[in-house]
Amino acid sequence: MNVARPVLVAAHGVSLAPGGTPILERVDIAVHAGELVSLIGPNGSGKTTTLNVLSGLYTATSGKVILDGRDITRLP
Repeated sequence: MNVARPVLVAAHGVSLAPGGTPILERVDIAVHAGELVSLIGPNGSGKTTTLNVLSGLYTATSGKVILDGRDITRLP
C-alpha cells in the first residue's frame, strides 16, 4: 500500500542573486515525512547556499520556501 506522505519542507523556484549576481537559479526540492534526502554536487554547486536559504540564514531573491505547509520565505 502506497500512502502519500506530507511534504515537510520544499523550495519552489528559489533563486538567490545578492547584488544581482546569481548564486542559485530556480531550485526545486521537496522532502516528505520519513524520507532521508541527500544534496550532492561538486564544489561550488550551491549545496550549502541551498541549505542556508531553506534554513532562513539567507533570504531567497525569488521563489518560495515552504515548511509544513506554511510559507516561510521572508521569515528570519
